[in-house]
Amino acid sequence: MPDLRETTAELISRFNYAEGWRRQYDERAIENYKLYTGYRESLPPELKGRSNLHIPKTYELVDSLRARYLRALFSATPVIEYIPNPLLYFQEGLSPADYIQLLLRAEDSAKYSTYLVDQQLRNTDVYRKFYDWITSFLVFPAGILAVGWKYEQKIIRRWGNRYDPVFGLLVKAVVEQPAVTYDDNDLQYVDYFDFWPDPRGTNLDNCRFVFHREWCTEQELREKLEVLARAGSGEIYEPEDWDALVAAGSHLQGGASERMAEVGLAAETGQGHWRDIRRGYLIELLHYWEDERHAIIANRTETVFDGLNPYWHGKKPFVETSFDPKPGEFYGFSAVELIEHLQHELNTNRNQRIDNVSFVLNRMWKVRRSADVDESELISRPHGVVYVDSPDDIENVETPDVTASSYREEEIVKQDMDNVLGAPAVVRGVDPERRQTATEIVTKGGAADMKFQTRVMLYESVIERLAILLDMNNQQFVDRPRIFRIEDEWKIVTPEELRGHHLYRPASHSLDVTANREIRRQQVLELMKVVQGNPNIDQWELLKLVLDAYGIRGTEKLLMPKEQVQQAMPGTVPGGAPAQAGLPQQMLATIMGQAAQGGAGGAL
Repeated sequence: MPDLRETTAELISRFNYAEGWRRQYDERAIENYKLYTGYRESLPPELKGRSNLHIPKTYELVDSLRARYLRALFSATPVIEYIPNPLLYFQEGLSPADYIQLLLRAEDSAKYSTYLVDQQLRNTDVYRKFYDWITSFLVFPAGILAVGWKYEQKIIRRWGNRYDPVFGLLVKAVVEQPAVTYDDNDLQYVDYFDFWPDPRGTNLDNCRFVFHREWCTEQELREKLEVLARAGSGEIYEPEDWDALVAAGSHLQGGASERMAEVGLAAETGQGHWRDIRRGYLIELLHYWEDERHAIIANRTETVFDGLNPYWHGKKPFVETSFDPKPGEFYGFSAVELIEHLQHELNTNRNQRIDNVSFVLNRMWKVRRSADVDESELISRPHGVVYVDSPDDIENVETPDVTASSYREEEIVKQDMDNVLGAPAVVRGVDPERRQTATEIVTKGGAADMKFQTRVMLYESVIERLAILLDMNNQQFVDRPRIFRIEDEWKIVTPEELRGHHLYRPASHSLDVTANREIRRQQVLELMKVVQGNPNIDQWELLKLVLDAYGIRGTEKLLMPKEQVQQAMPGTVPGGAPAQAGLPQQMLATIMGQAAQGGAGGAL
């Protein structure tokens, strides 16, 4: 068995290797952060009076893209949907009837897993976590989420009855009893500056290792080690000197401080004043992950745990992506990086125009050295007069007004920024820089949607990994019946009913419903006119599609049960299957006609 000090030295050396490689990306991340926050360095004294503004175009684009992606990923409920994997249920010698029954139970298992994960995500504040995650990959080279299991037990104090042995009676008193306050999947946003991948890796799966940093108090670390000890997946190394260990982290800083100091915000120094540092000081934990290994280093001095990956899925418990991945590289382009130079050009153009106006309003003068001129008379003012003895004593310095052409230059820069990120004004809900025809608006909106949908497909592949990790954690750690809502009905589900072989199916819409809500409604209404009453179309699903297009929730409560609608439609067979295959020619002709005319863009 290797010496503990050798293990610590090896892991710290590996961490330094990853940190040294990532530092080149840190410089880029800080520059992007400055553009996102609008930070501008103060001008030197010799340039005092010059304009030094930051035009928040970068923030506008980031905010628009963030809203669109967040809305697209959460446009449907449940957020993550599971379906059974039929291939993994097939067994040799299994009769068709038994196989069908097995698949029916598998469908129930997938449905239970879907709604349990949906409830867990909402309990873990998924909207804020994804908001931070999307912001991260728009601004920084990557966005990372951690997927783990959290077990929390606290002492709950409440009024209750307690037996008094003196009087032999039950008396009202404050009763303390332990209670499990959290025992579910835990989704956490990981700051870019708190994550170090293997420099030779291109994704999480082929990275030999990754490091993840978190902070905790001594008590919290003890609780973590206690949970790991009960799990029995590795070796616990209790620190011999807790005072020395806690004090060793007094100079360490968090990831946010690495960028805050660069934008003029005071980063924390030290850890504040505590009479007992073991109660108040935070300990830096570096979690070292391989596919089959997990180790924890406290304050970069001692290894406190080293063992197997506690998760049965055998993966590093993270998901990550970049705004625009680079082939064969772990870090890709951020949205801010792609428009960095255009933002600088926009700032320069606007500041020069303001300076130009200032020079026009506050003109300069050429004065002969020997002239007897009062300098106070040279200050611009209405009806100002400068008295001189000779016509050559003073002369005005003419500054031409060039602002007219600069407005055109600014419009071109902004259009370039919109084009780079695929976010023209029409999809951001703002007025364009110039008048556009309806055809031009539809064409640009369609092109932007194509880029948008491609990226949503990319991010859905990341959600697929998230879905697998969440599902596998539930199958591993859920050990008691759970109560949660399934289609507006409370259901008690046992651990055995959750276990199964599941596939992930994206629950989000491929269409950007934020940018094309009106177009979507128009298309659905036109479709309804064509297919309404047609026996080849499921009329219940059609009406549900119309209600969804208007953003109405709880459509199941508004519609009659699907079975009643199917019984009333003679052209359908049990199960909602159409009596005849294929689409009617009238519907095909209408759709083809709209496509040929270049009508409302987008797909149904």
